[in-house]
Amino acid sequence: MSRCRAGQVSAQGFFREWGSHRKEDGSEVTEIDLAVEELVRNELARHMPGDGIYGEEQGSTAGVSGRRWIIDPINGTTSFTRRWPLFSNGIAYEDEYGPAIGVINMPMSRQMVVVLYGVAMAAVVAGVDVLFFRHEFWGRLMVNVGIVLVFGAFYLRFLKRS
Repeated sequence: MSRCRAGQVSAQGFFREWGSHRKEDGSEVTEIDLAVEELVRNELARHMPGDGIYGEEQGSTAGVSGRRWIIDPINGTTSFTRRWPLFSNGIAYEDEYGPAIGVINMPMSRQMVVVLYGVAMAAVVAGVDVLFFRHEFWGRLMVNVGIVLVFGAFYLRFLKRS
């Protein structure tokens, strides 16, 4: 699955040297951002050739199916560049009815949050946290909910208008 490989690429990149530059809007983009987005784009083009793609780094690629994938290769590039392990890989899918699926992969903490039609799959995350992190459950659950809200805000702020 490309989201897992995207996590592997970004986690491995976190520990090595890479270049970066400023985009027109002044935000920073790293070689790892570009590599992760390219990986996900290639996988989507191979498996869903008719779907459109919007990536934070490379913009839009038109599709013919009426469906679109939205990629944020490294959400939290500032954290990534400062070597703070507080970044994620985000991918969302929308069809003719609007947003359908959102996945937030946090490779450094090995966590993933999945949202389907606006219903968070918090039970899975909470179940894992109860089993393995009992003493940190509420704090971790709040972080997971926060990440879903941040991704939702990102979508509404930057992608909904595209």
